[in-house]
Amino acid sequence: NVKLANSFKAADFYTKNFEKGLGRLGNSFKEAGETMSVGLTLPLVFLGKAASDAYAEFDALRRALGTVEPTATGLASRLKELREIAKMPGIGFQEAIQGDVRLRSVGISAEASAKILREFANAVAMTGGGKAQLNEITVQLGQMAAKGKVLAQDLRPIIEAAPAVAMALKNMFGTVSSEAISEQLEKTGKSSTDMINMLLIEMEKAPRVTGGWKNSLENLGDTLFVAKAEMFEVADNLFNLQEKMEGVAKTVEKFVQGFKELPEPVQKAILGITALAALLGPLSYGIGLVITSMSSLVTA
Repeated sequence: NVKLANSFKAADFYTKNFEKGLGRLGNSFKEAGETMSVGLTLPLVFLGKAASDAYAEFDALRRALGTVEPTATGLASRLKELREIAKMPGIGFQEAIQGDVRLRSVGISAEASAKILREFANAVAMTGGGKAQLNEITVQLGQMAAKGKVLAQDLRPIIEAAPAVAMALKNMFGTVSSEAISEQLEKTGKSSTDMINMLLIEMEKAPRVTGGWKNSLENLGDTLFVAKAEMFEVADNLFNLQEKMEGVAKTVEKFVQGFKELPEPVQKAILGITALAALLGPLSYGIGLVITSMSSLVTA
């Protein structure tokens, strides 16, 4: 009986220590997985990608603007001017650049383009619209200026995006019909570009829309977009990331070509190791959960 009791005590001692060991091991794996997946991997991936994406978009927009502002001084000045215009209700920074490029690419002057952005942004804001509506308007205005005629397929979307334009057209032509407006323009020998300039003069008479919470949120978004882009640009200049990225691309091409030439068993082994490395953080966390569950079952 004494030996049996001692055996039970020993079994109970080892069981409890096994439970504690499992618990510690499970927690260790969970903590390691959390550290790698949440504390290191995710912040680096998402924060780095956000800044990289912002810089990529900003750089593309700046290069597009460079097609109508070929000098560095002119480009910097125009970006600053468009940044100020973008602070108005009804327009965003990206949309301001895209609109400016569209309009000037079809022969509209820089001065007229800036005026179009300001006046149509105000018209959009008068009915609670925003930068999406203004983007649609600049597309249609660019097409109208390029065609030299006022067509319904261009005018109708403008009025839908900014109903305040309809009132200005009625004051000028007594109608919003594209056919009737075209007839009046033809009689006086004027083009669609002339009509746009006339429309701007009429739209200047409209009341000005002030800021507001929506505009503040959009301005904050623009500020964060520019900040992320400029921070990544500094990193690009300091570490020559673009050239290194191109070098990485060439290295990857060589690696893939070499990988394709390897025997199939070696390919499988490499792919297995790669998959394990990618899943190491989540896998460690998962192992920790399993071990912790086992510990709970032993206790039960």
